[in-house]
Amino acid sequence: FTGLTAGSGYYVTITTVAPSGFINASATSSSATLATSQLTAPTNVTLGYGATAGSLSVTFTGSTGVTPTSYSALACTNAGMTTGCVSAPSVTSGGQITGLNYSAGAVGTSYYVTVTANASAGFLASSPSAAGGPQADTSTLNAPTISSVTNTSSGGSYRLRVNFTAPSRSTAPNPSSYSAVACTNVGMTANCSALFTNFTSGSNITGLTHGRSYYVEIIAVPPTGYLGSSVVSSTATGV
Repeated sequence: FTGLTAGSGYYVTITTVAPSGFINASATSSSATLATSQLTAPTNVTLGYGATAGSLSVTFTGSTGVTPTSYSALACTNAGMTTGCVSAPSVTSGGQITGLNYSAGAVGTSYYVTVTANASAGFLASSPSAAGGPQADTSTLNAPTISSVTNTSSGGSYRLRVNFTAPSRSTAPNPSSYSAVACTNVGMTANCSALFTNFTSGSNITGLTHGRSYYVEIIAVPPTGYLGSSVVSSTATGV
């Protein structure tokens, strides 16, 4: 049956049309059934950087009236929502859309996002929300390069001087800062020094133990919208 009022309850009668010599017979449903309704579209879609490379965070106001069982999202690179699209079948306000395009060392790809209330029993899916965006997704920095690690220990002070160069980049900004650490294994987990923050090329990692050989890691600390990166020296240097 069509043409009913959405969400209203209806009883249904089925009538058998009798041939000549018989009287019509009918049966009526014992309970009312709600006519199918369409969910209202979410609103206030707001985007931000995500926690992983190739992701966006999304917040929105859900449907009014009936609360859907779930929401889905669509992220596209144009406002018409037709190009470079990635769907997220289930998303919550404050959650993330992942699997988006990005290039290391460059600004993240900009996306628009719409959110839809998914269909459930008795309800049709809502229309898509107005698009939020554009918003660049999270990108990642390339790793810096270690130029040299030199033993500069003297007078009972055991240290390593580290020279390094900034990561290559196309459109990404420089790292916010660099950190450095020295450990005795290439996995950077054993006998590690303190973490030296705001570390600059040509500075020393100090407080090392005489007679040990150390690998050095330089960490590029990212600005907002990027994930950091790091590089570990290929060989260990003794002090």
